[in-house]
Amino acid sequence: MNKVFHPKTILICSVRLIGDVILTTPLIGLLNSTFPDAAIDMLIASGTGGFLEQDPRVRNVLTVASKQVKADSANNRHNPSIKRMFRSYDLAITMNASDRGNIIVIAAAKKLSIGFYEYTSFLKNWWKRLLLDKPLHYNKSQHVILHCKQVSEALDIPVKQLDVKVFWNNNDVAKVSAAINLVTQKSGYFVIHPFARWDYKFWDLNEFIIVSDYLASKYNLTPVWTSSPDVAECKLLESYSAKCLLKPISIAGNFSLNQMACLISGARLYIGLDTAITHIAASTGVPIVALYGPTETFRWFPWNNGGDLHQLNGYTRGSIQNDHIILIQKDCRHHNCIRPNCNNPCMQRISSAEVIEASTTLLNKHCFKHIENGECVANC
Repeated sequence: MNKVFHPKTILICSVRLIGDVILTTPLIGLLNSTFPDAAIDMLIASGTGGFLEQDPRVRNVLTVASKQVKADSANNRHNPSIKRMFRSYDLAITMNASDRGNIIVIAAAKKLSIGFYEYTSFLKNWWKRLLLDKPLHYNKSQHVILHCKQVSEALDIPVKQLDVKVFWNNNDVAKVSAAINLVTQKSGYFVIHPFARWDYKFWDLNEFIIVSDYLASKYNLTPVWTSSPDVAECKLLESYSAKCLLKPISIAGNFSLNQMACLISGARLYIGLDTAITHIAASTGVPIVALYGPTETFRWFPWNNGGDLHQLNGYTRGSIQNDHIILIQKDCRHHNCIRPNCNNPCMQRISSAEVIEASTTLLNKHCFKHIENGECVANC
């Protein structure tokens, strides 16, 4: 690519789910570092990227409706039309191979459009390869975050590291501090987020109780349980957390994603499922135990910002440790296991003993030197 290209306006389109948007943030950082004077706008599905409003690298967060995401009118302040966006950006990028995303960036780009296509039907994808200035193959055999690397390299931007980032402000810090209160200050706390968007990603909530009580007792830590604002989740959170012998602090859907990042960043440990909150947790650098079911883990492993670009090379499926991140996953031979309607019991084959062992491994390595008189001596 011509080195003299310096866009003044950039559009990044990621009209998918929250996890996809979170894993697009490394591209924001790379573009901001390379083109510090450029205004970067994000186009996302309504309800998936309110956390970007606090990202100092982003000028505007624009939203469009999505069939996959329930619209949130409170966060839908900027709702553009393709007509208004027509030829409005020097550089326009879509982060997936969808028809809508590619149409948007082709229409929005004044100078350069970048998008993805899949090796499926020639008739289905020929127009993307013809009309995009830089068409890129959407490689489903690699981690999703590496699409940021593909786009950067198409712009001749060298990529040494990919950093996922979620920002928070002083008001978020104040709200988090008030919620966890003084009870956590002596020895710290750990966070459990026992919910996910799809039922096939769930683990038995009674198992979380066992894990929570064990870690709270052994390490003298305060458990903090969290949920999304979903009414059903909030009710389950209150019901099951109340069954713990050492009652957790409940954050029942009243934290934004920015506040969740702030909360988790101060924790000794995070335990969660295959969900956007786990990707946020990974971005903070805290020790993580992630429980995955039928998801293609090599594409959706919680990304280690401190690791190299090839940190998951050769990985297919199963439990794995990547520095401060331990992912627990059982083998699965169900051919439809990545579908949301999967009923394969691989998640329920994960035992509380395995989660406790992984948690203990991380706490002993990253947070505690030893135990004296029944109490832990912190090392973090």
